[in-house]
Amino acid sequence: MLYFSPQERQVILFLAVVVLIGTGINFAVKRFPAAEAVSCSARNLGKIELNEADKDALMSIPGIGEKLAFRILSYRAQEGKFMEVEDLKKVKGIGAGKFARIRDMVYVK
Repeated sequence: MLYFSPQERQVILFLAVVVLIGTGINFAVKRFPAAEAVSCSARNLGKIELNEADKDALMSIPGIGEKLAFRILSYRAQEGKFMEVEDLKKVKGIGAGKFARIRDMVYVK
């Protein structure tokens, strides 16, 4: 029979608890897809979603005025949804510098 010291028992108990918690979290994410959506929305808190934003929301981003907001909306209407944030570079008036300044303020679902 195996005999463990009190410290070894504590380590084994700790590892068992970590495995159980990890298994529970994994089960929750697979069973309830909304749990993943909550974690995703927490990462994007305070950011503007490019495919849902209206003119006023776009204009709330520093560096985007009325004309550029209109161009973004026109691009979205003509080309369809933005597939990734980098697609903003295809909009006339958004160069590398402006994109670098606004990239962290927007996201795409």
